[in-house]
Amino acid sequence: MKRIVVLMAVAAAVSASFAQYRAVDRQAGMMVEGRPFLTDAARYNSYDLAGSPLGLFDLSRPKERMSIDLGYRYYGFGGETGHYLRGQKIRMGQPGRSFFELFYGPDIMSYDNGPNDISLPLHRFGLALASQAAEGTFRTSIMFDGYIGTQEWENGDSVRFIGGFEKLRLDVGGQVHPFLRIGFFINFTGHADTLHVPNNNIGRRDFSAQTNLPEIGGNIDFGDDEMPVRSNLSVSYAFSRFVYSSQWLSGVPQVDARGNASAIRNDSLRVALVTHGEIPVSEEYAAALGLLLGISNNSGKMRNPHEDNWPWLMYDAVPNTGYSLFGFHFGVGAGGRLHKYADVHVEYSLAAMSLDCGSAYPQPAVESRTLHSISIGASTQLNKYLELPLHITPRIAYFISGASGILGPVHSGLDPVNVISGKSKNVLYRPETYLSGDGVYLPGFSRTRGVTLGADGALEESLLVSLWMTFLSKDGVKKDGMEMGLSVGYSM
Repeated sequence: MKRIVVLMAVAAAVSASFAQYRAVDRQAGMMVEGRPFLTDAARYNSYDLAGSPLGLFDLSRPKERMSIDLGYRYYGFGGETGHYLRGQKIRMGQPGRSFFELFYGPDIMSYDNGPNDISLPLHRFGLALASQAAEGTFRTSIMFDGYIGTQEWENGDSVRFIGGFEKLRLDVGGQVHPFLRIGFFINFTGHADTLHVPNNNIGRRDFSAQTNLPEIGGNIDFGDDEMPVRSNLSVSYAFSRFVYSSQWLSGVPQVDARGNASAIRNDSLRVALVTHGEIPVSEEYAAALGLLLGISNNSGKMRNPHEDNWPWLMYDAVPNTGYSLFGFHFGVGAGGRLHKYADVHVEYSLAAMSLDCGSAYPQPAVESRTLHSISIGASTQLNKYLELPLHITPRIAYFISGASGILGPVHSGLDPVNVISGKSKNVLYRPETYLSGDGVYLPGFSRTRGVTLGADGALEESLLVSLWMTFLSKDGVKKDGMEMGLSVGYSM
């Protein structure tokens, strides 16, 4: 069984309140690594597609009692540099019955800010506990995923503290039929971001807090390795609350005498259906097909700020400040064996978004936008031609993907590094720019291209190694970038 260490970045502040969209995010991560997603049968489980630790029971090898994963990712583009040690994970347990998982990893990010460079060491940590009854008839797990860091400027004129947790999640589910597994979850998130200026009389000049209280959802996983068709349907809904205060809030609606901006109540829905099928070509080979269908909707409204300005405290809604961002997501892929030696894949996806804003906002420059992505790749198993002590599979891939506004590029970034000293969350109060960008807080439309070279290796299925490098370029941007990753997994 393939085990791939995938390193995920902290969500940007503008999208932190959205319900999780695991399948769509997962596809983007696999694309930049040059791997297939829709056409890879190994991805069709509730862990990869719905984020549930319970899905690991379907992935674990029968005799695996302990596994250790180590991972490193590098990202560099222009003045942005990130080193992500995000794969440090140990998992122990009784095969098929229970496991305990512990992980830690620092993200070392920096931004070339002229004479006042910015750095943020972000520490990420968490654990997961899961168990299931015999035959998997009942499963349950609890998971925690937190982070903490301090962003500093080289001149020492200010310090930004960032901390919170992305997951405090409880999952329950079970296998109700040999070909059907269901799961439900409830999740809580909390984020805090505060900027401190030592020589300022007020001391705190920029503060925000956001919570999802709660996020609920579930998934249905249909099929198994013996069936020609496998599907996963996942649904999540988040009830989000956001508060913000700053010294520089001119132009932000409903700022009170204390500098508290309007609180934002924001609810979001995510639904994704992913299906994989195989068409026999001969006794030895089959063509793989994949399909992704999804919808997303994010609806928000400003509310009068409470004096204490905590996420769970807010007053009545501000008239005409409602907004809604709706999206339709579609993906299709095909893959298979070419001339018995090379595995190839072609995958295409789109996100068709539409924006509606209340009369309190300026007219959006872009009310609808469709972003397209396509990836093409090939790999081959060298052991088919050479006698080697390791199983080595090199690969090459190419992708092109559009991005605009809050719909970011597929490659990594420096979130949650914040290069803006004041009004850092101003973009949340300007939903009219969500699709167009504004050139300051949100980027406008761009198209990213990437060429990936990589290789996977395995030694008796106990030691797994993966190395890849992606060369990035953007339309209209003279600077080029690069991502690279290394992951090592060992099980016993």
